Amino acid sequence: MVIGNGMIANSFIRSTTINDVIIFACGVPNSNEVRENEYAREFNLLKKIQTEHTNKKLIYFSSTSLETGKKSKYISFKLMIEKYIKSNFSDFLILRLPNVVGNTENKSQLLPFIKNGLLTNNYIRVKQFCYRYLIDVDDLPLITASLIEENIQNKIINVSFDNKIEIIEIVNFLTSKYKIINPTIEFYKDNYIEKEPDNQFFINFIKNDKQQYNITPFGILNKYF
Repeated sequence: MVIGNGMIANSFIRSTTINDVIIFACGVPNSNEVRENEYAREFNLLKKIQTEHTNKKLIYFSSTSLETGKKSKYISFKLMIEKYIKSNFSDFLILRLPNVVGNTENKSQLLPFIKNGLLTNNYIRVKQFCYRYLIDVDDLPLITASLIEENIQNKIINVSFDNKIEIIEIVNFLTSKYKIINPTIEFYKDNYIEKEPDNQFFINFIKNDKQQYNITPFGILNKYF
């Protein structure tokens, strides 16, 4: 049962590898969200799922930014939701994701945001020495199915490959891909040092099967852009 209609939800709807679990893929999509009603919508829906499907495994998508990013309303909310799941679901997996890449024009997502800034304004503002980890949305059903098959449960997992890429490399890729002439790139500094996600469990888990995944940053970028 897939809850949601966005990019991640659709990747599971297309997949036939997972059955008889709840795929909760309708969370707050924008990490900069400030509207209370958006957070209330997600929490209320999760409580409804807990009441109506008490015997099913829950797959919930969180964010690696809970470990690596600055404190924010979004991060505080996600931490609260994780705590609620651990206290109220008897069988769950919380999968913390990096930047998910797929076919979407949602401008709150990193890649569409950069693409739109370059194409619309010929301008983008880039933090110096800033890196991001990418994951192909089509790999999420495969990874989730493998975790379920191995009976991994009641665990929070940072689902992140060792594939970080500097933001300016993404900007340069999109500039070349869309033949954008002389874009204005404004660099800024931020003294906050982002932490690396603790992905050791995940890396060990997929080490014998990683050839089936689209791991390299440019492999992911070339697939969707």
